[in-house]
Amino acid sequence: MQIIINLVVFVLVAATVYASSASSAFIGDVRVALKHVDAGKQLSKPELIRRATQRSKARAAARSPC
Repeated sequence: MQIIINLVVFVLVAATVYASSASSAFIGDVRVALKHVDAGKQLSKPELIRRATQRSKARAAARSPC
């Protein structure tokens, strides 16, 4: 019986330490709500894909060194 109590206490302490260290990683972080550029525009699936491809190519061109 003592072994089970020790095990339960150990698990609770370990969970508490893990939860506190995981949550401390987010202290001071800035969170913002983002809205997709095509949200609410009633675009068809092919049009959404075309626009996403166009944005992706524009990002790649902006990053290229030429």
